Amino acid sequence: MKKLLLISFSAGLLLSACSFGSDASNQKEVKFGEMMNDSKRVSFVLKNKDEESTPDKDNPIVAYIFTNDGKSTTYDAQGGKYDLGDMKDKSQDEILKIAKKQDKENIKKQRKEYLGDARNDKDVQKTNYEESIKLRGKDSSITKQEKRMLESDEKIYNDLKNLKYTEPKERKLKIGVVEDGTGNDTEKERFYAFPRYIDADSYKFVTDTKTINRYMYEMEGTHKNITVYDDKYAYLSSSETDDDRYYLATKVGKKSEKSALDKPDSKYVKRED
Repeated sequence: MKKLLLISFSAGLLLSACSFGSDASNQKEVKFGEMMNDSKRVSFVLKNKDEESTPDKDNPIVAYIFTNDGKSTTYDAQGGKYDLGDMKDKSQDEILKIAKKQDKENIKKQRKEYLGDARNDKDVQKTNYEESIKLRGKDSSITKQEKRMLESDEKIYNDLKNLKYTEPKERKLKIGVVEDGTGNDTEKERFYAFPRYIDADSYKFVTDTKTINRYMYEMEGTHKNITVYDDKYAYLSSSETDDDRYYLATKVGKKSEKSALDKPDSKYVKRED
């Protein structure tokens, strides 16, 4: 049986380790759309732990997002090997090196997991085809259909087996907002910066932006900044609770005090339903 890939979480967290002295990230109230469109920035998607309501140095990193003037590149880190505190004193280049390694390891891990499923599908279909030959003969329309299905499963298996890892490419960062009904303020903000993945049904390595953008990190909670070691971070939170919650945070300047959602009329966002 093909497994479902648990990737459609609707929330996330971004944490930056550079550009925190820029104007956009050094305001009293900072907005993520503005910061992600303001020079280079490295960010982290953090997953909630236990029943906490505020992220800290021990939150696991599940994705790295690098943005540069409205362009983004996301690296998968679903294993959560590193925590936020592990990024202390690391340069952007050092974090990028970690991110690339994590992304490669996670894609290989997904490939290995789904290769077993694809092999099982192929073997089951081979049995179905052989049984159809015995019952109906090779020239039966049903047998021919079973053969086509077997050939398809064999191709899927071989393609996955021979899959070569490639690094993610930079793409345009898409940000959507759902306004609160007044037309003046935002209720939810969606960051379409999801990492690449191997699809659980087709077993294909999904790398095209249109397909990846079916998923996003949806945020709605704004908060006062937090401090991790000597660094200050602004963050947003998702609507989920407990282990399903994600945070969107970024390293900010000394003048910053809290986060805010981008306004519906911001030039960096697009209104959505």
